[in-house]
Amino acid sequence: MEGTGVLTSRTFVTEEITVSGTVAPKVGTIHDKHFVVAGDSSQKNTIFFSGVNEVNNFSAATAGNISLEDAVVGIKSFRNELFIFCRESIHKLININDSSTIAIVPVTDNVGCLDGQSIQEIAGDLIFLAPDGFRTVAGTSRIGDIELSSISKQIQPLVQKIAERINSFTISSVVIGDRSQYRLFYVDAGSDTTSSSKGIIGTLRPGSTANPNAGFQWSETLGIQCPAITAGFDNNGLEKYFHGDLEGRVFKHDEGNSFNGANVIAEYETPNIDYGDLGTLKTLHFIKISFGPEGEVTPVLRVRYNYDDPNHPQPADYILDRIPPPSLFGEAKFGIGAVFGASEKPLVRQQLQGSGHSNMFRIRSDDTKSPYTVNGFFVDYVPSGRR
Repeated sequence: MEGTGVLTSRTFVTEEITVSGTVAPKVGTIHDKHFVVAGDSSQKNTIFFSGVNEVNNFSAATAGNISLEDAVVGIKSFRNELFIFCRESIHKLININDSSTIAIVPVTDNVGCLDGQSIQEIAGDLIFLAPDGFRTVAGTSRIGDIELSSISKQIQPLVQKIAERINSFTISSVVIGDRSQYRLFYVDAGSDTTSSSKGIIGTLRPGSTANPNAGFQWSETLGIQCPAITAGFDNNGLEKYFHGDLEGRVFKHDEGNSFNGANVIAEYETPNIDYGDLGTLKTLHFIKISFGPEGEVTPVLRVRYNYDDPNHPQPADYILDRIPPPSLFGEAKFGIGAVFGASEKPLVRQQLQGSGHSNMFRIRSDDTKSPYTVNGFFVDYVPSGRR
């Protein structure tokens, strides 16, 4: 791209690069002054690298190629090393600038990557989609080939369904830095409807006194048709996110409160909670929920007792319409409904009705209002005897 000013006044230059004959790679990355590509349908096990500082020259003296025993699905430059993700294994390319010592070093022969588009860097680590869940490269390298741990055991059934149909999905992923989120989207290649377009969001949470180990919390998305997504910095140094759909439209990702004018459905649901004793009847008095609203929000709280037993009396839903959006000095605008002095993470108290041996909570929204975060909740209850 040449020139200054708006994009319509600039000149864009493109070049077709010949790798090797009819080789048409699917993945590529810059690593240590080389352009490295892989994924050709006729040479799935081979990676090609360009000459030093010559990203368009794959026939230079410092260019070359290396074949592996496994099909390459993704490559990523990380911590001065090039990680090569294959179907059933992971390797590292070392000493790319020394023809006498360049080599492929195995990381693991027991774990592979389902799709190269799932590979991202977050919190100083690489995350990718393996056949048995999401994994990290650092964890894999540290543990070796024995009992490799997964970071997505909480959503194992969901990941298993994706793995079983991985060839029918178009995969894309991105890291939302200011939210510490890893997002993966999977679009059914045989469907052009948004209803079949789903995604997974992993939010990295810091450790606490009760749980000192940081970890991912997982959620799902529905209705975002996202076969391609990317992130980059604008001229002000702000990170922006864009995704495209199957009709060729490009959207600003993570902006707005609607799906092209339609409502956004959001739902948070707890498991059924027995408070440590399923045999005791509990009468719920109230719940305190910590929210992180980005504006005006009115979510609906639902309580269901005894595993939503249809023969058990169930209370009506509670509309939480008293969540004050905070007014931040220097940012808030006068007259938009923000409350001066309100907490950035307000604690909302709601009286409850009913009793049961166990119960679940569901917080749901179906509107075009602002986003919000559920940070946690506290429940006040009284044991009412054993029945």
